[in-house]
Amino acid sequence: MPKASTKLKRDKITSYRLSEKVVQEYLESLFGPYDFQLHHKSDHWIFYIPRKLTVVEFEELDGKREQQE
Repeated sequence: MPKASTKLKRDKITSYRLSEKVVQEYLESLFGPYDFQLHHKSDHWIFYIPRKLTVVEFEELDGKREQQE
């Protein structure tokens, strides 16, 4: 698995009802297997990717939040 480098872009999304597994799988669907340095900080998932998520990609990931029952 490739390691993150200094050329990667830092991006984030709020973690409310969004699991680490869901974020990891979504990023892998976009960029393939990679060390995104995914970690949780101050109610956000922080990750490093080759480019920032587009508005459409961000909204798609945002839509994967667990629905409250």
